[in-house]
Amino acid sequence: MDFPHNPEYPYYLTEADLIELSEKCTKQDVPDWELFLSYAERSDLEPGEVLIEQFNVDRSIFVLMEGALEVSVAADPDSPRDVVAVVEPIAIIGEQSFLDGGARTATITATTAATVYCLTRPAFDYLRREHSDIACAFLFDIARALSTRTRAAVTRRF
Repeated sequence: MDFPHNPEYPYYLTEADLIELSEKCTKQDVPDWELFLSYAERSDLEPGEVLIEQFNVDRSIFVLMEGALEVSVAADPDSPRDVVAVVEPIAIIGEQSFLDGGARTATITATTAATVYCLTRPAFDYLRREHSDIACAFLFDIARALSTRTRAAVTRRF
């Protein structure tokens, strides 16, 4: 699948990237993006609705298709949260907990009406068994996004 990167937010896909992704899927003779999303459950969020709560444990991963989400973090559950980013479509969210099973590292809240698709670990396991090429490509792409994010964080420290 080789998810392209959005230069403005290098960890998230843009709408133009989705078109490129679909074209790459077709060229690679693998099922398209819609097949991938068919394994996920669609949710429509209202402004102010929390999608992910920091410190909770949940192994789902999300794809933001429409709307905007705010990313905020706190030092501990009782501390106030600081907004660190705004996420716009197309974005993959929650990949770290999806991979390692650890607690969520940020709270994600809808700032507008938003449409997201949730891929649970059991749904991913079905995808892996039925379309291993897509599942493998997806894992490499989220690993690359995490690597990019880690490198950017390390660079900011020095």
